Order: sequence, then structure tokens, then C-alpha cells
Amino acid sequence: MAVMPPFVLALAIGACALYGLRQDLVTGIARDEIYRFNREESPLGYNAVLIGKLLVLGFWAAEVLHAVNLCSDPVDWLRPLFG
Repeated sequence: MAVMPPFVLALAIGACALYGLRQDLVTGIARDEIYRFNREESPLGYNAVLIGKLLVLGFWAAEVLHAVNLCSDPVDWLRPLFG
């Protein structure tokens, strides 16, 4: 049985985050099934969602760079933060 390379999962997550970020910026509304933040009505929540998606994209970029041996493992960077 073939094992899926880890960067394929990172690419899928990054593509979803990039699409979601683009949609949020175009519409001005960050939403999901349980929340909805409008840029004008709730700018703090809207910006928090955008920052979260940008962090996912940053991890995605680091994971892709690790997959092609251009940087060290990003999970090793995060491991000391969480104990």
C-alpha cells in the first residue's frame, strides 16, 4: 500500500485556507456553520478569522518548503511551544 506524502495533505489544507481567505476578502464576511463575522459590524472577529487563516497558510508554506528540503521541519518548531 502506498503512503501519501505529508505535503499532499499540507497542500490540500493550504488550498482550502487560501480559497476561504479569498472568499472572506471578496465578500467582507467570514462565516461558517456556527459563526458569521461582518467586516463593518464585527471587525475584531473578522480580523481574528483572517489572522487564523493566514497562520494556516504560513504553516502550509513551511510544510511545502520542508517537503522540498528548503527548511527544517515546521512541526519541530512548534513542538517546544506546546510542551
